[in-house]
Amino acid sequence: MPRYADIFRDPLDILTFEDINEFCNHRIAECTYLDYKTTIEDLGDIGKDVAAMANAEGGLIVVGVKTKGEDNGKPGVPSEVIGILDPEKLAGAIGRKCANVIHPSLVPEIHFYKIHDLENRFVMLIRIPQSVEAPHWLGTENKCTVPIRTNDFTVHKNGIQLLTPSDLNSYYRRREQLEKKSQEILERAKSRASASSSSSAFVAIGILPALPKERLLDWKALKNLAEDFGFDHRRHLQNFGTAQETYYVRCLRPEWRYEEITLWGSIFQCVGIEKDRETNSFNFEEVLMSIHDCTTKALSLYESCNFSGNLRVEIELITGFDSNGYYTYKTLKSRRNARLPIEQSSRSEFAYKPHELNNSHFWKAVVSDLLFACDLGTLETEDVITEETMNRITKTN
Repeated sequence: MPRYADIFRDPLDILTFEDINEFCNHRIAECTYLDYKTTIEDLGDIGKDVAAMANAEGGLIVVGVKTKGEDNGKPGVPSEVIGILDPEKLAGAIGRKCANVIHPSLVPEIHFYKIHDLENRFVMLIRIPQSVEAPHWLGTENKCTVPIRTNDFTVHKNGIQLLTPSDLNSYYRRREQLEKKSQEILERAKSRASASSSSSAFVAIGILPALPKERLLDWKALKNLAEDFGFDHRRHLQNFGTAQETYYVRCLRPEWRYEEITLWGSIFQCVGIEKDRETNSFNFEEVLMSIHDCTTKALSLYESCNFSGNLRVEIELITGFDSNGYYTYKTLKSRRNARLPIEQSSRSEFAYKPHELNNSHFWKAVVSDLLFACDLGTLETEDVITEETMNRITKTN
């Protein structure tokens, strides 16, 4: 993947001016998730720009770049990086303005970079997440404006549409439909996995776009990813259904493992857990390494299609079945050989960006949530996972 794609995902504090300059040299046109500004003279507009992107797909505003080609309603493309003066003061003003005028409150991530051959000039990046609290509005409840970013620069000035009450109702309905679609994609994967189940205890991990508006992958990209992930094309890899339901899958035995990826950009993995028959327990670190395997594949998937929107991450720990359903009592064994009782199966759901999947905050949340769901909330991460394993699963890919 070209280096310039990383400015949408990489932590802003590890990027350099060279990264941004190279990105601008590729002349990527403004779109739903990308905007260029020579400078910001009117802070009144920045709140609208930020809210509009948060209400759409999220995105990036690059400040200190001249554009050309905006005539006749066309989106601009970078023509020259000229920089801005006093970026620290401007960044503070932008943060305060957004905090005061956008409701629910939303403050974007801001960073600036020194231009080496221009004295006291900087280029600024403003990164806006796709918001789980959208729609965001400006003004008062009695008189508010709800902006949304669009690709239609001909009809809407600067690519920003102001939603009418009718538009807003449609927005809510559309969002509910997409959330339902996300749940349906995940439930279908679970159903297919359960039909292949040969294990009495397993961990199931589903990762997919929180609002799947369109397919992220085409047929060729899906096939290439399946091969990269080691799905055996000749023996285990299968291709099913209509274009909407197309997915690649592999099932491995004797250790039970089911995996699938779809055109929608969803990845689902269900892995059998080896239990100690004498103590009827299993290893917590083994569970985490299974989750890590899935998140690593997900990172590769979303990097391949340059997706940086919100993800839905669901992790389910099933301790076993009997003729009446779940076993009522299982144990979890930590690295210190303590026996940790689990009185029921548990499910945890998270919302993260792709680049956050393997950082320490994500994994601490995973461990904490699983322990809490299992009524083990008094334990710390260090009680159930070694430092070596934590370093391994949070290693930058």
